[in-house]
Amino acid sequence: MFYIATQQQEGTQQKQEEAWTVPPQVITGIIKILKTNDEVTQHYATKTVENIGGQSKQYAQKFATEETVANLYSVFQTATDQFLRGSAISALSRLCRHKTAMSGQMIDKITIKTITTLMKDSNSRVQQSAINIINSCLYHEPNSRVAKQLAEDPNFVTS
Repeated sequence: MFYIATQQQEGTQQKQEEAWTVPPQVITGIIKILKTNDEVTQHYATKTVENIGGQSKQYAQKFATEETVANLYSVFQTATDQFLRGSAISALSRLCRHKTAMSGQMIDKITIKTITTLMKDSNSRVQQSAINIINSCLYHEPNSRVAKQLAEDPNFVTS
């Protein structure tokens, strides 16, 4: 799937029309894999979403759903492996870049307090991703309630 996504991005318009298509069942399957209890399987699915989120706007938007956000955040919260935690939150931040409404929805799901707390996490990938989620939200909606909440949060200002 990653190969298809990157080939379509690199190709010309004519090549994109001729390129392979990914059936919706594949995307649904990857999203459902995130719900499994096996961290190895979750890691493969998480890395797939993370890599596609970094390479292909077309396919990243297909993953940018409330279900994906909920599943990736659940993986982030429950994972014992630090690399998996970092990949899950990184995948979330990458999805924010491709679907503007996603960053606000994500902050609604995760909460501002949690996001600002993540900026102090011991994992630098988690810190960077938290900052990217905030930046995405502020960039797309500079006068949003998120901006107001951040301005009023003493932990954010002193972080």
